Formats: sequence, structure tokens, C-alpha cells
Amino acid sequence: LAEEDMTDKEIAQAIRRADADALRHQLDDSKIVLCEAGIALHRRYGWGSKRIGDFIDMVQEVEDECSADPRRSMIQILDEETGIEIKPDADGPGWRDLAFLNADVEYQFKSIPEYRCMRSRQIRWIKPTFYALVFVALHRKCGWGAERMRRLLADMQGLGIRSSKQARKLYKREIGVALEVRQE
Repeated sequence: LAEEDMTDKEIAQAIRRADADALRHQLDDSKIVLCEAGIALHRRYGWGSKRIGDFIDMVQEVEDECSADPRRSMIQILDEETGIEIKPDADGPGWRDLAFLNADVEYQFKSIPEYRCMRSRQIRWIKPTFYALVFVALHRKCGWGAERMRRLLADMQGLGIRSSKQARKLYKREIGVALEVRQE
């Protein structure tokens, strides 16, 4: 079905489907990254369940602080505050190159396929955005520097977790409690 043949209702449904897919990835990736962080902090630094729970609360506080300024992505904030730039691909574009991560880049979508393409590209940036959130929290709330965060990122990525179910299971086995995240 060509876009010009679509009704307003069909266009709205296409947009909602693209947004729902992105939200599903966001929920899964947030759990994966928080589990990876908890496990890595436990393994490398001996953090226990109470300290990890307090850290997850700190991450959520930082998320609230940073979301107050929708013009700046979490990846941008991390780069500006620590000099660490996180990308899904080392040789791919950075946050400065992408409209959805950089409010200084103005862009108006011309078609539904273009919007859906943008949303599918955003999905690749969800996990790096959550990594950035974890590191902004460690930087702001715990005073961590760039080198320590890089080591932790390597530990987190080295876990090889691919699903939120796998992440929660490993987290419970290693930390001894289930992952608890504040629901909005």
C-alpha cells in the first residue's frame, strides 16, 4: 500500500506500530543494561544487593534529571561531561550526526517509510543510550572517571547478555535478588 493511498487512520497505525516496536526494545534494553551493570559492579567491585539497588535508584534519579532537557540525549550528556562517546558501531556515525540524538540538527520527516526507517535506526541506539545513562549516574553520583567507566563497560559487554529474560535470570543468580526497577 503506497503512502498516498493510506488513510489518516492507517498512517497513524503505521506510526504507532513503529513507536511500539521502539518502546519494546527500550524496555528490554533498559533491563539488560541495568542487569549488566549490577553484575559487573558485583563481580569487579564486590557491590552487594543493597548497594546495587541504591545505584539503580541513582540511575533513575539521573534519568529524571536529564529528561528534563529533551534537547540533549543521554549520549550527548555523557560525552559533554566525561569525554566518552558511546556508539553502536565504532566506525559508525556519532550523536552529532543524527537528528534524533542532537536537537541542533533540524529535520522534518516527509513520509511514513522515512519515519519507520528513522525509528528502526533509533533502535540500534537504545542500548548505548542506557549505557550512557549508567555512566552519567556513576560520574555524577559516585565521582567515577572515564577510565573506570571504560573498564566497567568492557565488563558489561563481555557478559554477552542478549535478552532481558536471560539478564534477569543471571542477575538473580549472581546478586541473589530479583531486579527491581521503578515503574512509571
